[in-house]
Amino acid sequence: MLLQKIKKTVKKYNLINKRDRIVAGVSGGPDSLALLFLLDQLRKELGFVLIEAHLDHA
Repeated sequence: MLLQKIKKTVKKYNLINKRDRIVAGVSGGPDSLALLFLLDQLRKELGFVLIEAHLDHA
């Protein structure tokens, strides 16, 4: 359900286009890993490149 809402918003506002490069900054916490998982699911359908960048907040 959340994935469908995100997909609808991305398409409505034309936020991500095919062959775009999206960098997701992740810290390893549950919120950033959830974002990474959702972006990975969208990547498969929308055809963009997903790059993960680990951020250490220490």
